[in-house]
Amino acid sequence: MPHPINLQVCSVCGSKVERRFCHRNRAGAYICHPCQARQQGKGLLSVAVIRIRMTIPEIGRKTAILLAIGLAVVFTVAMVFLLAAD
Repeated sequence: MPHPINLQVCSVCGSKVERRFCHRNRAGAYICHPCQARQQGKGLLSVAVIRIRMTIPEIGRKTAILLAIGLAVVFTVAMVFLLAAD
């Protein structure tokens, strides 16, 4: 859980986000990255990817990458065994 001092309130959606996940515009208002992407007309996929990035902590990224690689290896080995069984 981030320290409360590092949290900012998004002026668009009202959610509390870490300072590194928000942008301060010229008017001095803080806007979270997903709201900023929506305002810039980016697609739903871009907004979803930004939301996922915000939810995965920095330490967890390496774990998530290793997990994805491990699952790919397991899937490949399983497919090889299934093809060899035929």
